[in-house]
Amino acid sequence: MQITTDQSVQRPPSSSSHSRTKKQAIDDFLADLSPWDILYLRGRIRDATIVLSGLQDLPPELICLILSCLSVQDFRACRLVCRAWATAWTQDSVLARACRNFFPGLLETYPTTPGRQLFSMAVKKRKKWQRPFSKYTWMRWNQGVSSIFRESTPPSALGPIPVDSWYPSLYAKEKLAWQPSLDRVIVDDLRTRERHRFLPPGGAMSGTRFRLVCISDQLLVMREANQPNRKIFIANLATKEWKTISLPGPFATAHAEAKTVGIGTSTGQIVVFSWGGKTTQLDLTKVQTCPPESERLFGGVANVLPHPTQDNVVFAVWACSRKILSEYIDSFCNQTLNKADFTHISFVVVKFENGQPVWWATEDIPNPRRHANKDCHQERYLGLSFACRKSDNCGSFALGIYRSQNQVQTLPGICYGCLPARRVGDWGAVTFNVLAQTFKHYEYRSSRPDLLWVGCTQPHLVTGRELLFVDAHLWNEDLLLAASTVDGNMRIDLHLQTIHPVGSGFSGEPRWAPIRLRDSAVHAARTRIFQDDDFVVVPTIGGVIMFEPSDSPSEGRPFDDFVESTDTPQPLDRWKSETLILIKDDPVPESPTGRNALSRLVGNR
Repeated sequence: MQITTDQSVQRPPSSSSHSRTKKQAIDDFLADLSPWDILYLRGRIRDATIVLSGLQDLPPELICLILSCLSVQDFRACRLVCRAWATAWTQDSVLARACRNFFPGLLETYPTTPGRQLFSMAVKKRKKWQRPFSKYTWMRWNQGVSSIFRESTPPSALGPIPVDSWYPSLYAKEKLAWQPSLDRVIVDDLRTRERHRFLPPGGAMSGTRFRLVCISDQLLVMREANQPNRKIFIANLATKEWKTISLPGPFATAHAEAKTVGIGTSTGQIVVFSWGGKTTQLDLTKVQTCPPESERLFGGVANVLPHPTQDNVVFAVWACSRKILSEYIDSFCNQTLNKADFTHISFVVVKFENGQPVWWATEDIPNPRRHANKDCHQERYLGLSFACRKSDNCGSFALGIYRSQNQVQTLPGICYGCLPARRVGDWGAVTFNVLAQTFKHYEYRSSRPDLLWVGCTQPHLVTGRELLFVDAHLWNEDLLLAASTVDGNMRIDLHLQTIHPVGSGFSGEPRWAPIRLRDSAVHAARTRIFQDDDFVVVPTIGGVIMFEPSDSPSEGRPFDDFVESTDTPQPLDRWKSETLILIKDDPVPESPTGRNALSRLVGNR
């Protein structure tokens, strides 16, 4: 016999009188039984198995509610408890909710793929970056005939022509764009090994000079290299057609997705271009681009994020700061005497559809000093990067990567007199998914709190062992940091570090071999790092290094090879997207006269 309790049955609340009535009924029942009946009843009870309701008996809605409190590793561990739990956690609705919680935009990117398959695919991608070592491939820049990449129309050169690329490169969607000179661009597809060359519409002799801006799987975007910096060149990667647009103000930012480009100017305008469609300047006069009592950061320049599947939809993002007033009680007179100012950083996201605003949202960076002491005079800063680079292949962008620090580096605690005294992590990130229209927060704990960051990249001007910040890239929730060191002989090394988010449950990270760069103070400061599901890509002056996680270490370390040249490295041609912000203003010191007057007032009362 099996006795099962059903937790869904509603029972009246028990009371002492009700319990006595039940016991009396049982006693009356047993009193009417014969000894043989009692022996039979005892045998039935002894052989019975009582089964309580388990997780598998809960409705999927309640399991999804529990799921919202778990990390992805906790969720995977719950599936391994027993067969009943595995059945409960692998229901279609639960797996769909898991994909929506842990991997925003995944269901929208693959709407016809089962949730079980999507979850397994996403976890497999993340486990790849838990391998303990790495391997690398070095490719020298070559504008001649290449043995690696094939071309439909090979160049007239008879063989390879190694060159240095003094201009910053771009990488996205497995396509690497680089410039041997300002009048041409070479795009190498690292997956198909195809190469495409792009010259301006009038040819190399037209005198047109341009700089790389952004790239998607369909478009290559450039801007004019000279002032007034208002002309944008857009090339179709498939047909090699060119289009040119003029901006209402100097160029500042651009993001490309499929065949759509969103452009922000340094004077605050937004222009949206769609290949095969029309170019539109958005009307911002009726849009609230900053919360009340706030001010826009970075000169009010917006990052414009295109929608992956809808050409008529873009999201404009602004970074703002506002003061939050926090009252405190003075212990001398037990009254509220003053207020301390705190600075909150917010991101404002506005969705435009067919040029019209249809949705608006804000998200704050959590202030690490939620309960400050009135006597605290310690300065606390927030290093903030507002590049809004893509952070996965499912519509997510890293709106802000930040670090709580003093003026140059991380401190182990916030303040002994303030709460909380210690942080969960020193680095943080806020992401936004344009498909799900949701935000996510991450915190990271770096093993190198001595990394120096002053709100912008700085070249090594003197010898020393200082670790200088170079770049950061967020991908699939992992934070990739790049920093440089220089030894006594002015040899510069670039160091990479992958950090998993705090609380994710993932452990282990690849050990990246340090890269020996050119002996140039500008080289490290101009370096950008890129990452996707397959590679970590680091373009240098002499070539490009592609890293992959590995189960065994690779031999040696990459060196930036070079040829003799009289050129000098060009700085990163990008709008200033990094800054250092004071989180808490120092309180105004009280004068002795004011303090004495307050004491007399309290005494009179």
